[in-house]
Amino acid sequence: MAGKCILCGGKLRNGICTECGMDNNKSDAAYRSQVNRSQCEDAPLTHVHGEESTELYRKPALNHPRQQQYSPSGQGGNAAKKNQGAGKAPGKYTLNGGNTKNTVDFIRLRDMSKRPGSSGMYSPGRGRSSNKAGITVVVVAVLAGMILVSIGYANKSETTVTTEKIINEPDYQEPFDYQQPYDYPEYTFDPYQYTTKELAPDGENWDTELSAGAYMVGYDIPEGRYVAEGGEGMRLEVADMDSNVWFSEYFGEDENQVQQLDDVRLFTGAIVMVNGGGNIHITSENAQTEAVVTPSANPLTEEITLTDTMVAGEDFPEGTYDIVIAADDFGIVTYELPKEQGQEYGLNFSFLMDSSPSGEYPDYTREYKNAVLPKGTTVTADELTIKLVPSSRIISEDYNAFYDNYS
Repeated sequence: MAGKCILCGGKLRNGICTECGMDNNKSDAAYRSQVNRSQCEDAPLTHVHGEESTELYRKPALNHPRQQQYSPSGQGGNAAKKNQGAGKAPGKYTLNGGNTKNTVDFIRLRDMSKRPGSSGMYSPGRGRSSNKAGITVVVVAVLAGMILVSIGYANKSETTVTTEKIINEPDYQEPFDYQQPYDYPEYTFDPYQYTTKELAPDGENWDTELSAGAYMVGYDIPEGRYVAEGGEGMRLEVADMDSNVWFSEYFGEDENQVQQLDDVRLFTGAIVMVNGGGNIHITSENAQTEAVVTPSANPLTEEITLTDTMVAGEDFPEGTYDIVIAADDFGIVTYELPKEQGQEYGLNFSFLMDSSPSGEYPDYTREYKNAVLPKGTTVTADELTIKLVPSSRIISEDYNAFYDNYS
């Protein structure tokens, strides 16, 4: 269990990272010997590269688009500018004024192939007779004239055509130049911009600590406006499709993480998911405590010991469980709901578990509360030994309905 992955910092099991899968048994020297090896390192210091390593110039075929050549070692010039930022995940938004950049995928449009308007007429395998020479000259002259006229027209009338379009077509926009770098406008994302619901201005003072688990507003948490604080490794997710609200935030001191959320609006029926080894403290001054519905007692009483993969309704009864690690180990636990018709995958949730959570790995938890497992839900323990302990309460025995407001 000792040691960290040299790539991602995750925990190791037998030298293999449980989070990224990297084999840390290989020494740094072994990796460096492969990465930094040069094809010339065994050659004498006075050796030179001859013409055998130089690619001969090949004349481009007539009427074929000229493609930009890329060297194996990287890209340069406009190619680097075109691909700048490609493959990066969009920045996370924050509820307390953090800005991010709107990410638009222009790379695909820039890299679309442009085919010529007509097919090539040149055939390298056919001979040219003297009788055809004159025809060839005439054809070349006509083509050259057409090209010159086109260039002259474009240079002369580009501004005029654009002006006419702007006057005659109010919605006209000039074509975007995909070869130029684009400045993405900065904006602050508001997760409540599409909701029409309002919270009552008055209510009661209410606060609690939320550990890793799933909670429902109106049952476990009163409706209201909250301030949320969490330590390193904690994550808060709110799913409320009925109110057109969804957001996910990580707590910590790194970039794109927060230490406090000042305006968390929780409407009745919203699902609140918490991950991490600590607690998230939430406080409200207008909590609707009088509207809280007392959850029903859990009809299940039997604990289930689960290893590897098991299915609710087949290997154990469907219901609401606290998932608790039952052995001195660590890893990932995942549960996936049955997929709906027409979908490739169902809703799935995963979290990191450790029998002895520590500050070194703050995103690992020993227990995950109130996991709702409808019939057909697949639970995967990743070779861990865990127990499914019936939760103290349930929202309803219609376990699928718990997720109605999640999708």
